[in-house]
Amino acid sequence: MLKRTKAFLSLITAAVILSSCGASGSSSSSSEGDSSSEAPTTAVKVTLPQDSSVPDSSDSSQDDSSQDGEQQSSITPHMWKLTADNGHTITFIGSMHALAEDSFPLPDRVLEPYKEADAVVCELDLYGFSNNFAKQLELSTTATYDSKEETISDHLSPETVEGLTSFFDKMVGSGAMETYKHFKPWMILSQCENASVQKAGLDPNKALDLVITKMATEDGKEIIEAEGADFQFGMLQNFSDEMYDMLFASYTAENSDMVVESNKHLYEVWKAGDMEQTEKLLSSEADLTYGISDESQKELLDQYNKEMLYDRNIGMAEVAEKVLKDHENTYFMVGLAHFIGEGGIIDLLEKKGYKIEVI
Repeated sequence: MLKRTKAFLSLITAAVILSSCGASGSSSSSSEGDSSSEAPTTAVKVTLPQDSSVPDSSDSSQDDSSQDGEQQSSITPHMWKLTADNGHTITFIGSMHALAEDSFPLPDRVLEPYKEADAVVCELDLYGFSNNFAKQLELSTTATYDSKEETISDHLSPETVEGLTSFFDKMVGSGAMETYKHFKPWMILSQCENASVQKAGLDPNKALDLVITKMATEDGKEIIEAEGADFQFGMLQNFSDEMYDMLFASYTAENSDMVVESNKHLYEVWKAGDMEQTEKLLSSEADLTYGISDESQKELLDQYNKEMLYDRNIGMAEVAEKVLKDHENTYFMVGLAHFIGEGGIIDLLEKKGYKIEVI
């Protein structure tokens, strides 16, 4: 069984990336008097960027007329097609939750199956979430500790906090941790991931999920959430402090360059759709568990992989079976890591007798 690591959150769950988009706070605030030493007096803003930040459908090549004089991107992400005995089909596409400009306009290979689909399945409707201000406000109330005296230092080891402080000093700016110290671990993880992908030249505003769900909304296609925001954020919020100590092990100034480079490499592998390289990158052969050394943390990593990946794969495969019965053509788009290797969605469905081809 492939053993994914914590280094690939942009292939695993949209919530980790999206929750930090638009989050309040910046490194500059640490120098504004002594306000940084107090908990925020208003709810932290946790929102996705609004319509103006999301690539238009024309940027994503939905309309053939937009192709005139405009070169489509050459990306070839992993895609599969399941055809059932009743003729119903599912086109699976492995998403990455932060992309760069060179992925657009999306090529016909990606968009043609979308156009033919009567339903789109995603982990959560990113575009819908970006316009659901009530849900964003609800989420924002869980991002920080209730007490002004309570900080992340009360929940993580001194070594972890020291590493995070150095990481944010280098990646965001001196004193950034003062702004973040009242955030709960799941929100700090989002800040880490967002800083990492942006330093790698990737943009959560250009996530494939966000672009496609925006198009589906505009086209009136049915959008089916395999999980939804409540599920994903609930999962992140319920991880133990010990789990987050393990997850934060790689986020130090010393490891920051390696974290950024791994995201760059991951993006290149995603664009190429090279199965051999993808499996190698997501397997135990890839030594990307930086900072994890003792056995207890390795056990936590195994638990994390089970809860964050394999258990969710089972649920997503069940969703695929349901939509296969209810819809003639479905476009099924979740993080790439959910499809790959033993215990992945493709493997689970093939073991049930479904015929799936690489496209």
